[in-house]
Amino acid sequence: MTTPEELARAKHAVVEAPAGCGKTHLIAEAVGLCDDDLPQLVLTHTHAGVDALRKHLATLGVARRRFVVETIAGWALRWAASFPETSGVQTDKPTGPEWDTVYGATVRLLQMEPYKHILRCSYAGVYVDEYQDCTVEQHGLVLALAEVLPCRILGDPLQGIFGFGRNHLIDWAADVLGTFTPLPPLAKPWRWKGKNEVMGQWLHDIRQLLLDGKDIPMTGLPQGVRHETLEERKGMTPDERREVTPDAQKQSKCCFDLLKREDAGHTSVAIQQPFQYHTAASLLGGKFSCIEPIDTKELLDRARRIGETSGRERAVEVIDFAAKCMTHVSTIAKTVRNALARGKDPRPKKDDVNVIWQGIRPVVLDDRPDVIVGALRILVRLPKVNVYRWELLLEMVKALKEYASEEFETLHDAAWHVRSRTRHIGRPVFRRCVGSTLLVKGLEFDHAVVLDADGYNARDLYVALTRGSRSLTILSRDTVLHPSQ
Repeated sequence: MTTPEELARAKHAVVEAPAGCGKTHLIAEAVGLCDDDLPQLVLTHTHAGVDALRKHLATLGVARRRFVVETIAGWALRWAASFPETSGVQTDKPTGPEWDTVYGATVRLLQMEPYKHILRCSYAGVYVDEYQDCTVEQHGLVLALAEVLPCRILGDPLQGIFGFGRNHLIDWAADVLGTFTPLPPLAKPWRWKGKNEVMGQWLHDIRQLLLDGKDIPMTGLPQGVRHETLEERKGMTPDERREVTPDAQKQSKCCFDLLKREDAGHTSVAIQQPFQYHTAASLLGGKFSCIEPIDTKELLDRARRIGETSGRERAVEVIDFAAKCMTHVSTIAKTVRNALARGKDPRPKKDDVNVIWQGIRPVVLDDRPDVIVGALRILVRLPKVNVYRWELLLEMVKALKEYASEEFETLHDAAWHVRSRTRHIGRPVFRRCVGSTLLVKGLEFDHAVVLDADGYNARDLYVALTRGSRSLTILSRDTVLHPSQ
């Protein structure tokens, strides 16, 4: 097993580390051993990963001057945008294919001697976490960094789950092992030490089954691991089964049962397919809050729509936004919304409808952003209403307050600023969360519920199964999991 001293001394090395085996802690320890005058540049992919690295470094008491922690995308953009004339990067808000241009521009800079000199004067070395999630373009950037500075990379090929759409992930064997010198892999499941060590060992053992493309039986499970059977869908192929809406009632019951068993202060996560986790959170009545993508397009889209409207049209947009964040709003505010959508003021005959109208009416009469904040607060306090997307709601409230300060031209710009700030300083993770594997990756909880284990490939399944350190509940229609490769 690689020690912090070995990693700190390495020049161009790779360490393979399964989930929960102390990879982030190893990086923090190695950075703490570096006594250079310059900081170490520590890169990763997600902002959850940035938060985790910073917390480990702080826990170990590593001085802030010894490290700079950023996402690969954020560092590349900052570097390229700092030299716009040479890099050709003229935007600080790239989207989609523009990111490939950012990475390519940064590589070109790092191939020029003046910028190599700047890099040497800025950092003593480089660490890259979660390397299995590197795209081909990001890999090219790291290779350029490795030409100038000592570069140590760490990752787990079984957790490479970001390869979708235009994202073509690196080939671990060809691109990584063929370029960097392998150091001894990490093997001890530290995440479960003192919490549920038998579960940690079981997860470590089934990792090899997943790597080999074998099935995972849901029998002979260790203490703390439970399996619940969903409704059997006979006569369907595995692909067809994944298209069927799961047994939501049983899924919700397993989550509520978990809340009865968890101790004070424990954290819990429910993991669901990307296209279903909002619905799952809604059915849980606000007991679990959704984790939102850091680049959530929904926040920006809703901010644009609210910002570009006024009067009754804006009131409709505010109600629709609230319905995205809270249970029952679409139902109890239906009468008011429909009247406003027709260009009329509602004439409520029921007291509860009148309360909604009195709460939303100021938005019709007054365009000030703080009026919208007041309306959202009233909607939150309505009977039966529970917020299940707190992060989205709170970010919109922050954007409205920033817009009210008149520092931004549009509400959309204010929302972009708020989300960018969250991107850099990190965000709190709620004690009870719902999210997809893409959103919970890199996070650790005491208890995890995998709500539809039939629907995952081997990599997503491994990420889902390894999020909980004390207990794990697995729901599937089969008593044997058949993850695809």
